[in-house]
Amino acid sequence: MDKKIIVGKLLSAHGIKGGIKVASYTENPDTLFKLKPLYCGDKEIALKKSGPHAMIEGVTDRTQAETYRNRELWVWRSQLPKPKENQYYIEDLIGLEVYTHAEELIGTVLSFHNFGAGDIMELKLIDGETEMFGYEQVEKVVIENARLYLKPLTH
Repeated sequence: MDKKIIVGKLLSAHGIKGGIKVASYTENPDTLFKLKPLYCGDKEIALKKSGPHAMIEGVTDRTQAETYRNRELWVWRSQLPKPKENQYYIEDLIGLEVYTHAEELIGTVLSFHNFGAGDIMELKLIDGETEMFGYEQVEKVVIENARLYLKPLTH
């Protein structure tokens, strides 16, 4: 089953002609404007870069642009380019089993968060509890075996 992948967010109206500020979550911010089809809610939209902001096809004034304020942009996972060797999308890590450096199963990847200081991985531990780890704690990822390994913890 194909997954929805959040690739950006429409922020706020810019100017009187329907411009809108955009936050891109893609590695290269301009990639957002090349993804087609691009969705906002359940609606397909055409987004075009226009200087420091963007224009949505059919949106011609500030009032219309404001209706898109704080809305996420997404694509289907199958639309994204295949990752290069030894690269992966964060979304592909959700559900992987998590092991210690010593091959001890400790849980599974539940989700990822980013509050501005880097990616944080939320794990569901085998005892049912959840715990957060900074992504810098990842030693290696083996997508083929659905495993993620953590570096040894230092105190």
